[in-house]
Amino acid sequence: MDKDHVLGSDISSSSRFSRKFIVISATLLLLIVVVVTAVLLGVFIGGKNATELYQFSVNNNDGKVEQQTVQVNPKENIATFYIQSANLSSTVLLDYNTMLMVLRTNDLDSCYVRKMEGGNFTSLSDLSNSLKNLNGKPAQERDNSSSTSFVPGPEIFDRSLFSRSANLLCQDVRSFWLVKGGEYISEYTTQRRGQS
Repeated sequence: MDKDHVLGSDISSSSRFSRKFIVISATLLLLIVVVVTAVLLGVFIGGKNATELYQFSVNNNDGKVEQQTVQVNPKENIATFYIQSANLSSTVLLDYNTMLMVLRTNDLDSCYVRKMEGGNFTSLSDLSNSLKNLNGKPAQERDNSSSTSFVPGPEIFDRSLFSRSANLLCQDVRSFWLVKGGEYISEYTTQRRGQS
Protein backbone atom coordinates (compact mmCIF):
# COMPACT_ATOMS: atom_id res chain seq x y z
CA MET A 1 0.00 0.00 0.00
CA ASP A 2 2.81 2.30 0.60
CA LYS A 3 3.80 1.99 -3.02
CA ASP A 4 0.30 2.87 -4.20
CA HIS A 5 0.10 5.74 -1.77
CA VAL A 6 3.43 7.14 -3.01
CA LEU A 7 2.33 6.81 -6.65
CA GLY A 8 -0.97 8.55 -5.89
CA SER A 9 0.78 11.48 -4.22
CA ASP A 10 3.14 11.84 -7.20
CA ILE A 11 0.21 12.00 -9.61
CA SER A 12 -1.71 14.50 -7.49
CA SER A 13 1.42 16.61 -6.96
CA SER A 14 2.19 16.71 -10.69
CA SER A 15 -1.42 17.62 -11.54
CA ARG A 16 -1.27 20.50 -9.04
CA PHE A 17 1.96 21.65 -10.67
CA SER A 18 0.35 21.45 -14.12
CA ARG A 19 -2.66 23.47 -12.97
CA LYS A 20 -0.46 26.15 -11.39
CA PHE A 21 1.68 26.30 -14.51
CA ILE A 22 -1.38 26.67 -16.76
CA VAL A 23 -2.92 29.38 -14.54
CA ILE A 24 0.34 31.36 -14.37
CA SER A 25 0.93 31.00 -18.13
CA ALA A 26 -2.61 32.13 -18.95
CA THR A 27 -2.30 35.12 -16.60
CA LEU A 28 1.02 36.18 -18.15
CA LEU A 29 -0.36 35.77 -21.66
CA LEU A 30 -3.41 37.87 -20.79
CA LEU A 31 -1.18 40.54 -19.22
CA ILE A 32 1.02 40.67 -22.35
CA VAL A 33 -2.04 41.01 -24.60
CA VAL A 34 -3.39 43.89 -22.45
CA VAL A 35 -0.02 45.72 -22.49
CA VAL A 36 0.46 45.32 -26.25
CA THR A 37 -3.11 46.50 -26.91
CA ALA A 38 -2.61 49.56 -24.69
CA VAL A 39 0.66 50.46 -26.44
CA LEU A 40 -0.87 50.08 -29.91
CA LEU A 41 -3.89 52.20 -28.94
CA GLY A 42 -1.58 54.87 -27.50
CA VAL A 43 0.47 55.00 -30.68
CA PHE A 44 -2.62 55.08 -32.87
CA ILE A 45 -4.41 57.79 -30.86
CA GLY A 46 -1.23 59.81 -30.28
CA GLY A 47 -0.29 59.59 -33.96
CA LYS A 48 -3.29 61.68 -34.98
CA ASN A 49 -1.80 64.72 -33.21
CA ALA A 50 1.78 64.11 -34.31
CA THR A 51 4.01 66.88 -35.50
CA GLU A 52 4.48 67.08 -39.26
CA LEU A 53 7.78 67.99 -40.91
CA TYR A 54 7.95 69.78 -44.25
CA GLN A 55 11.14 70.35 -46.20
CA PHE A 56 11.49 72.83 -49.01
CA SER A 57 14.13 74.89 -50.79
CA VAL A 58 14.35 78.68 -50.72
CA ASN A 59 16.63 81.11 -52.50
CA ASN A 60 18.58 83.32 -50.14
CA ASN A 61 19.65 86.91 -50.90
CA ASP A 62 22.79 85.65 -52.68
CA GLY A 63 20.72 83.47 -54.99
CA LYS A 64 21.93 80.26 -53.35
CA VAL A 65 19.41 77.53 -52.66
CA GLU A 66 18.99 76.67 -48.97
CA GLN A 67 17.09 73.74 -47.50
CA GLN A 68 14.48 74.73 -44.94
CA THR A 69 12.59 72.43 -42.58
CA VAL A 70 9.34 73.56 -41.00
CA GLN A 71 7.78 71.66 -38.10
CA VAL A 72 3.99 71.97 -37.99
CA ASN A 73 1.89 70.94 -35.02
CA PRO A 74 -1.78 70.90 -36.10
CA LYS A 75 -3.02 70.24 -32.55
CA GLU A 76 -1.46 73.42 -31.15
CA ASN A 77 -1.76 75.28 -34.48
CA ILE A 78 1.89 76.34 -34.60
CA ALA A 79 4.76 76.21 -37.08
CA THR A 80 8.40 76.25 -36.02
CA PHE A 81 11.50 76.70 -38.14
CA TYR A 82 15.14 77.69 -37.84
CA ILE A 83 16.78 80.53 -39.76
CA GLN A 84 20.34 81.74 -39.98
CA SER A 85 21.49 85.14 -41.20
CA ALA A 86 25.05 86.43 -41.14
CA ASN A 87 26.42 85.44 -37.72
CA LEU A 88 23.05 85.16 -36.01
CA SER A 89 20.77 82.14 -35.81
CA SER A 90 17.21 82.00 -34.55
CA THR A 91 14.28 79.71 -33.93
CA VAL A 92 10.97 81.12 -35.17
CA LEU A 93 7.58 80.02 -33.87
CA LEU A 94 4.41 81.10 -35.69
CA ASP A 95 1.47 80.69 -33.33
CA TYR A 96 -1.79 80.93 -35.26
CA ASN A 97 -3.96 80.63 -32.12
CA THR A 98 -2.58 83.76 -30.50
CA MET A 99 -1.51 85.31 -33.86
CA LEU A 100 2.03 85.85 -32.56
CA MET A 101 5.37 85.35 -34.25
CA VAL A 102 8.02 84.52 -31.62
CA LEU A 103 11.69 84.73 -32.55
CA ARG A 104 14.33 83.29 -30.18
CA THR A 105 17.84 84.40 -31.05
CA ASN A 106 20.38 81.80 -30.04
CA ASP A 107 23.34 84.18 -30.05
CA LEU A 108 21.80 87.14 -28.19
CA ASP A 109 19.73 85.06 -25.76
CA SER A 110 16.58 87.10 -26.29
CA CYS A 111 13.06 86.54 -27.55
CA TYR A 112 11.31 88.94 -29.89
CA VAL A 113 7.56 88.88 -30.41
CA ARG A 114 5.54 90.38 -33.24
CA LYS A 115 1.76 90.39 -33.66
CA MET A 116 0.66 88.84 -36.96
CA GLU A 117 -1.92 91.22 -38.34
CA GLY A 118 -4.59 89.65 -40.56
CA GLY A 119 -2.95 88.14 -43.64
CA ASN A 120 -0.10 90.64 -43.51
CA PHE A 121 2.66 88.43 -42.10
CA THR A 122 6.29 89.40 -42.13
CA SER A 123 8.08 87.68 -44.98
CA LEU A 124 10.94 85.31 -44.26
CA SER A 125 13.42 87.49 -46.16
CA ASP A 126 12.43 90.62 -44.19
CA LEU A 127 12.78 88.64 -41.00
CA SER A 128 16.18 87.27 -42.04
CA ASN A 129 17.40 90.75 -42.96
CA SER A 130 16.15 92.09 -39.64
CA LEU A 131 18.24 89.59 -37.70
CA LYS A 132 21.30 91.66 -38.55
CA ASN A 133 19.73 94.69 -36.86
CA LEU A 134 18.54 93.36 -33.52
CA ASN A 135 21.02 95.51 -31.65
CA GLY A 136 18.51 98.37 -31.76
CA LYS A 137 19.95 100.19 -34.75
CA PRO A 138 17.62 100.32 -37.76
CA ALA A 139 18.97 99.30 -41.14
CA GLN A 140 19.21 101.87 -43.88
CA GLU A 141 16.21 101.36 -46.13
CA ARG A 142 16.62 101.92 -49.83
CA ASP A 143 14.06 104.16 -51.49
CA ASN A 144 13.30 101.55 -54.14
CA SER A 145 13.04 98.69 -51.64
CA SER A 146 9.82 97.49 -50.10
CA SER A 147 11.63 95.68 -47.28
CA THR A 148 11.20 96.75 -43.68
CA SER A 149 13.63 96.63 -40.79
CA PHE A 150 12.61 95.65 -37.29
CA VAL A 151 14.15 96.63 -33.97
CA PRO A 152 13.52 95.58 -30.37
CA GLY A 153 10.72 97.52 -28.73
CA PRO A 154 9.41 97.52 -25.16
CA GLU A 155 10.12 94.55 -22.93
CA ILE A 156 7.27 92.08 -22.36
CA PHE A 157 6.70 91.39 -18.67
CA ASP A 158 3.23 89.80 -18.87
CA ARG A 159 3.61 86.49 -20.70
CA SER A 160 -0.01 85.46 -20.28
CA LEU A 161 -0.58 86.19 -23.97
CA PHE A 162 2.01 83.53 -24.89
CA SER A 163 0.96 80.00 -25.74
CA ARG A 164 2.52 77.04 -23.96
CA SER A 165 4.99 76.54 -26.82
CA ALA A 166 6.01 80.22 -26.87
CA ASN A 167 6.51 80.15 -23.10
CA LEU A 168 8.74 77.09 -23.42
CA LEU A 169 10.77 78.72 -26.19
CA CYS A 170 11.34 81.95 -24.22
CA GLN A 171 11.24 80.66 -20.66
CA ASP A 172 14.79 81.55 -19.65
CA VAL A 173 15.39 84.80 -21.57
CA ARG A 174 13.98 88.32 -21.70
CA SER A 175 11.25 89.01 -24.28
CA PHE A 176 10.72 92.17 -26.31
CA TRP A 177 8.17 93.35 -28.84
CA LEU A 178 9.63 93.41 -32.35
CA VAL A 179 8.54 96.64 -34.04
CA LYS A 180 9.15 98.30 -37.39
CA GLY A 181 12.35 100.33 -37.15
CA GLY A 182 11.18 103.69 -38.46
CA GLU A 183 7.88 103.67 -36.54
CA TYR A 184 9.41 102.78 -33.19
CA ILE A 185 12.38 105.13 -33.50
CA SER A 186 10.13 108.09 -34.32
CA GLU A 187 7.65 107.17 -31.52
CA TYR A 188 10.50 106.67 -29.06
CA THR A 189 12.23 109.97 -29.87
CA THR A 190 8.89 111.83 -29.69
CA GLN A 191 8.15 110.28 -26.28
CA ARG A 192 11.67 111.05 -25.02
CA ARG A 193 11.39 114.69 -26.12
CA GLY A 194 8.04 114.96 -24.33
CA GLN A 195 9.59 113.63 -21.11
CA SER A 196 12.48 116.13 -21.13
